[in-house]
Amino acid sequence: MYSVASKTNGMGVFEYDERFNDIIKLLPLYDWIYPVYASTIQVSGSGAEILPFFTLLHPIVPIDSFQNLTLSWYGEYPGYVSVDANDEDGTYIRKGFDFYEVDYKMILAYNYLGQDVQNLQIRIYNVTFCIPRTQQQTFLFAYSNDFSPKTVLDTWNRVTIAIRYYPWLGSVRFDTSNMDMKFHRNSRDANSTILGNLPNPNQGFQNSSIGSNVFDVIETFFSNAQAPVCGSTIFILLKRYPNTADISRIVSIIRSHHAILHVITSATPSGGSQPKTMYFVASKTNGMGAFENDEHFKSAIGWFPVYMENSPVYATTIQVSGSGTTALPDFYPSITLDCSHLSRSCVPIIQKLAEGELGRFVVRRRTKNQENKSKEFNGTYVNRVPSYWKANNYNDTSCVPPTTFTPTFLFAYSNDFSPKIVLDTWNEYTSYFNYYSYYGSVRFDTENMDIQFHTNIKDVNSTLANNLPDPNKGFQNSSIGSNVFDAIEKFFSNTQAPVCGSIILILLKRYPNEADNSQVVSLIRSHHASVYVITSATPSGGSQPKTMYSVASKTNGMGPFEYDEHFTDVGGTLSFVRQIFNGVNYNMNMDFNYLGQDVQSLQIRMYNTEDVNATIQYNLPDPNQGFQNSSIGSNVFDVIENLFSNTEAPVCGSIIFILLKRYPNEADTSRLVSLIRSHHAVFHVITSATPSGGTQPKAMYYLASKTNAMAAFEYDYHFGDTIGWFPIFNTLYPVYATTIQVSGSGTKTLPNFHPPIELQYLIMISYQDHVPDDSFQSLTFRWANPRDSGNFRFDSGDVSDHWGNGTIAIQWGNFLNVDYNITLDYTYSGHDVQNLQIRLYSWM
Repeated sequence: MYSVASKTNGMGVFEYDERFNDIIKLLPLYDWIYPVYASTIQVSGSGAEILPFFTLLHPIVPIDSFQNLTLSWYGEYPGYVSVDANDEDGTYIRKGFDFYEVDYKMILAYNYLGQDVQNLQIRIYNVTFCIPRTQQQTFLFAYSNDFSPKTVLDTWNRVTIAIRYYPWLGSVRFDTSNMDMKFHRNSRDANSTILGNLPNPNQGFQNSSIGSNVFDVIETFFSNAQAPVCGSTIFILLKRYPNTADISRIVSIIRSHHAILHVITSATPSGGSQPKTMYFVASKTNGMGAFENDEHFKSAIGWFPVYMENSPVYATTIQVSGSGTTALPDFYPSITLDCSHLSRSCVPIIQKLAEGELGRFVVRRRTKNQENKSKEFNGTYVNRVPSYWKANNYNDTSCVPPTTFTPTFLFAYSNDFSPKIVLDTWNEYTSYFNYYSYYGSVRFDTENMDIQFHTNIKDVNSTLANNLPDPNKGFQNSSIGSNVFDAIEKFFSNTQAPVCGSIILILLKRYPNEADNSQVVSLIRSHHASVYVITSATPSGGSQPKTMYSVASKTNGMGPFEYDEHFTDVGGTLSFVRQIFNGVNYNMNMDFNYLGQDVQSLQIRMYNTEDVNATIQYNLPDPNQGFQNSSIGSNVFDVIENLFSNTEAPVCGSIIFILLKRYPNEADTSRLVSLIRSHHAVFHVITSATPSGGTQPKAMYYLASKTNAMAAFEYDYHFGDTIGWFPIFNTLYPVYATTIQVSGSGTKTLPNFHPPIELQYLIMISYQDHVPDDSFQSLTFRWANPRDSGNFRFDSGDVSDHWGNGTIAIQWGNFLNVDYNITLDYTYSGHDVQNLQIRLYSWM
């Protein structure tokens, strides 16, 4: 085993049993974990060896021959370390030294008794050079003791929506003499810790002249031995200012660990003298610093980049005064963001356009072979943006594509690419995918071209892994043209997946040899498909570089040329921006500037997601078209029946989401229950707490109860917040559903829950089928197993403070893949029967 360690750059130590506890602390298992130097050599007797590079060891016990060692390094910053037989028992020696970014010559002088061969392991490990993973490892939530408990809880509850994917969660209450930082692997335990450490004025600093000890928080975090800190995110709620202005040490610590620090500072501080200190810390570490009124903290934190947008790609801190214009550093994005799917996450400064106003899209960037190029897009659009297939409404129509979804996405890639390019590009695009009916993939530029279709991303991943580019299966001559035309034709002739209205993404490494693309263009047009092709700027063969660009041009697609390494970030001939347009007519023009007189073919496209946004915009509520009498009931029952009788869109397995302002007058929901169940559909409803009419307030609640759906009563202003929790996009899959009746106080045993996999599940409880909340006191949802247990508790204070006086409560819970006993403790005033909906949802 000593030999195994030697041959794998590990460490092998012989020790007396009683010293194991001491020695294991010295091994590079937690802090010094990055091997940057390794050499295994054989020596005997006395002498000197020139090493290829670097620390010190010994293989046999008892240590009867070792006398001394001296490891020396020479260069601009020389040094050495010596050890003799009296320094250590055992065979392990550990010393710490500073090394700089220069070349070192390494020499080892050694002295052993006798001529036995000694095997030395020499290693250098780096403790300060931290390489963060792509996903931040730890999220630290730090809050001043001077805040009200409500501010802390509201803000924490808001941020837990976003941080559930961090492997570690830390929390600490500071501005108190007893500062205790705790780390957990799940939000459930973090919740419990925060609830047990809420702000307490009796434990805080009693004098406003005392400055915050927030610096101690940061230093404690980076010196902890429980959770990884490299690349972590620190979020601070600051009520008391520090008294120190010197931030150099703190900034150095944060930078050396590649961490990100954000801080929201109270606009009504409780003490301290340096209001800008933590703002400057955030400025110098590429974090964000905001000053907010306490009651706005929970809203502000939702916009901080702590989850989806947690990777900074541009940061500058400037000073200005008066009025003027200042030039900022250029921004070169490392990836291309599809803004239509990321909402606010990549929206730059947007000019609001109105009739008579102009928007301008200006692109200035360096290319590999040219000076800066400028293109200006003075912009407007005629009427509404059509859906993807209406743009291809050609005369040679042979099919009618669906209007509400895209049937098939085909990913086609040349065998001449490296496997990494294909996988990176696929992974980049799939992170933005909508729900397609089918996914196809095909490797072309090989003799055996096989298109495979699947109905989910997981299966496509497996197919790609088994069909990555292989140079042994490709064309061996650069004069052979790509068979990409065959791939397109084969796709449209398949009988497995629908093709009308589909989207095709092609990664092209080899040019076709054909210049005539008329047949392929006709095929794409007749099927109302969209073709996007990214062509390599370093082709592997073929003679017609513009053929596929022309195909994309003639079918309203896009055809950028890119260097392979930019396929995931688009750094070649493609420029884009996201812009908002109103429903007015715009004149369009373009300013351009190219060197020379060569003719340039430009593709200019504007895209929308689907027509539903425009449909809703032009069908907003109009009181003149509504029922004028409050005694008239809602016709929502007709809406549901019309959906299931429609012949345009598939309804089996559909999701129905209803915003109900007017109650129905019917109480019998049996026909609708049968209709929804028979179509395996999911039905959710938010009912207004201030209805406009109707007589049966509980009819839709009962309908949801009988179809394993969720129903909430909410005040209208809270609809926007509440809908974000409903299982209609991320947590789509119901894994546990029970509807019960309770009254008064007690404990109810619920059906057991056996999670299909170990995962974090969304717990949703609708605890009352009416408003106002006049009888609810508290609920505690408990799950228990000999290996694991937890609970979700909320009370009437939570209802008014956080849930908007509605009837729904939400919490994430971590569950193992074991059988849990489920119970519910409840307390209501009075003895009216309460109808509760209890659901758990999964995101996979």
